[in-house]
Amino acid sequence: MTRRVCQTAMVAALAAGVFAIATPASAQTPSNNVIYACVALPNNIVGDILNVGPGGVRIISAGQSCRRNEALVTWNITGPQGPAGPQGAVGPVGPQGPQGAIGATGPQGPTGPQGATGPQGATGPQGTPGPQGATGPQGPAGPQGADGPQGATGATGQQGAQGDGPPASCADLHARNGSLPDGTYSLYANYRFFDVYCANMATAPAEYINLVRTTSTFPVNNPFGHFPTDGVNDGTHFLIPNLYNYASLQFNGPLTYLVTLYSKVRLLLPTMEIDTSDTTFSQTQTYAPGSPVLSISYATVEGCEGGFPNAPPTAYGNIDLTGTPFTVNDTFNIFRDGFANATGFWTQATSIHDSSVAVSGQSIYLGDGGACGGLTPSNPSRLKIAFQ
Repeated sequence: MTRRVCQTAMVAALAAGVFAIATPASAQTPSNNVIYACVALPNNIVGDILNVGPGGVRIISAGQSCRRNEALVTWNITGPQGPAGPQGAVGPVGPQGPQGAIGATGPQGPTGPQGATGPQGATGPQGTPGPQGATGPQGPAGPQGADGPQGATGATGQQGAQGDGPPASCADLHARNGSLPDGTYSLYANYRFFDVYCANMATAPAEYINLVRTTSTFPVNNPFGHFPTDGVNDGTHFLIPNLYNYASLQFNGPLTYLVTLYSKVRLLLPTMEIDTSDTTFSQTQTYAPGSPVLSISYATVEGCEGGFPNAPPTAYGNIDLTGTPFTVNDTFNIFRDGFANATGFWTQATSIHDSSVAVSGQSIYLGDGGACGGLTPSNPSRLKIAFQ
């Protein structure tokens, strides 16, 4: 609408006699579609109704002030909403405006959907250890691992208890099995196995040598005598009676012509000796009526006839360990006249008189005589032996 049209409309409005009148001092604030005018003030204002004639109105711009004898008049020229016009062409894009001020933070929006998993981040620093957790249940055993390298040899441990090695004595056998009967058993001593007879297994186990060469029956005839009246004499040697493992006493007061045969002899393993006084496995016979029957110690002879130096023996004996792992290794003491050797021979030239002789071997012959003569090992109750 042009200024002229507005003035005409305004004049028409003024002619109608109704306007909104502002006071002279009112300030005008610009506004779109509003017409501002100053109207001359006559003296015929009644209330807020102004009656003016033609030429008493002037249009002003927004922000201008009216004169002292004028009043500010405003009215909106916007008519009723017309129909929408056709869509105009899109204008060119204008230049980007300056950055606006940051607006206030809006309310929290709803949680969005789960995003895709991002790439693995770099390993963070080691955190401080947490508290000790409760012990979990025992897991299943894992597979057997490969053998590790050979470790260094450890220090020698303490001596262990005696194991069940080979028995070294009859007492060992009894300790392992208290129900074992008397009999022949294998023992281990001096780094070898050997057989012995174990006696008294139920009470006091003891070792005995099983003599292999023995005489089971006594001679029918008196085996005692002296050179040259008894035996076979070839002018040099005297023949010993054919007996094994026996001892004898030819004469000693009321004891007369006693012969003792042995089938086993007591073995003392710790000292390697035969206990010659043990007569458990022996038998004795006398060849003189009325003579007491007493056992003669093993490896011992006694003769009480003769009486001249180098006289032939009148009593005899034999030690024979053939078939056993043992051999004699001792010195024999000879009182009066006698011999101890492995041949069984005696001559006047080799007769031993009141002396001793060292003897070794498995078969030893003994002879002695005199008034009275006797022959014993170096210790009369012990005969020294050794393993072959």
